[in-house]
Amino acid sequence: MKITFLTVLLAGLGFAGSSFADAEEETYRSLAVRCDYSDYKVFQTEAVSIQRDSPAQAAGSDTDTGNFIRGKPGQSVVYRVMPGEFAECVFPSGNKVRVKVGEGTARPYGMCGGDPEVFGSIWVNERKLSSRFWFAGRCREDGDEPDVIFKYSAMGAAPGRVSFQKCHVRRPSDTTTPVPSPQAQPVEALSVCVDFPEVSRFPRDEREYPRPGQKTKSVGEVELLTDLHAVCKPVLAELTANFWWLFDSLERDAGPLRRPSWGDPSVAPPQELAGSSESVFDLDNDGKLDRVMRREFENTYMHGSVLLVERGNSDSRLQVPEASRGSDAWLIPCQISAAKGRALECPPFSQKRDDAGFRVMSQKSKDSVHFRSRYTTVLPFFFMGESFLSVGSVSMDTEEFAAVLRPMPAGEAIRPVCLFRRVPENY
Repeated sequence: MKITFLTVLLAGLGFAGSSFADAEEETYRSLAVRCDYSDYKVFQTEAVSIQRDSPAQAAGSDTDTGNFIRGKPGQSVVYRVMPGEFAECVFPSGNKVRVKVGEGTARPYGMCGGDPEVFGSIWVNERKLSSRFWFAGRCREDGDEPDVIFKYSAMGAAPGRVSFQKCHVRRPSDTTTPVPSPQAQPVEALSVCVDFPEVSRFPRDEREYPRPGQKTKSVGEVELLTDLHAVCKPVLAELTANFWWLFDSLERDAGPLRRPSWGDPSVAPPQELAGSSESVFDLDNDGKLDRVMRREFENTYMHGSVLLVERGNSDSRLQVPEASRGSDAWLIPCQISAAKGRALECPPFSQKRDDAGFRVMSQKSKDSVHFRSRYTTVLPFFFMGESFLSVGSVSMDTEEFAAVLRPMPAGEAIRPVCLFRRVPENY
């Protein structure tokens, strides 16, 4: 598609909206982007306003391209940008404004868990000026937070100095107080605006606007950041095909990666782990059979899984010493290092170590990713006769990362061997 003077691009980024949401609710979860252009021969004006949409604004054109023509005053187009979409306005001067809308993940628990946050990001002249500003969802409509409005303006026929503001405006429904008497007066809407620094001071976003010939990772692509074992390549192939394999505990008989089978516990688990499933295999790669109990949690305090490992001392049958049973067993992921604390100090037994976690280093960047135990899923799998743990996260700051750990015999720390990252959308 050829860009002439103004091009507005709307593209789906993989978001599937609920078929049960009514049109009005969807409207409030979108941004209205209004682009205006006028040519008065001796000077030209450009303006863009970005704000939460509403039925009254009647935003949303059926076309995805609009042309602004020099020599013609009073031109405008309004677009509605839903979660998973973006719009871009390109003016005759070369100035451009891009808007994206994203949405968080709904959770079946917690206050407003089923109403995920909706946020937007804005670029002006290929520079990101605002990232992930919250404008809807997470029960924002029920609170007293003001609406957020962004305003762009420029004058002239060539790219130059532009003005960009962020304003907080009291919502229309909050602009008047209940009228206790005929003499009561309406309260004027409060609007406070702040100017951004000059746009040229912001760095150019080369991920959003790659230079000619520059290679960039595609959204959703899985990259291998740490590769310390032969298991990493097969796991990479699995994650590339289905990133949710991290959370899939079903037994597998085919392929190089196999999950263990799970059944009802042969002994009563601790009360805090009631409802656990059990499997018997050599988890810590010491040649002895271990009892492994797995329990999944999905609540405001814990959203992930734990493994309670009772280490055995026989290679032919399950034989667990008294000292390795119940709450004295090894709890993963809280005790990812065998030398740190006791299981009874870990969630869900106690909140004493509710900040427990572990780090996995990246070979490429030398940075590390911190997985918080309470929001981490760990699932065993087998590869070439050894046991490993796949690690996934539901925490917002690490949900795009995955890891593979190799459990070790008693007295040795678990070894991280792989680290992966799913390339997220750029917001």
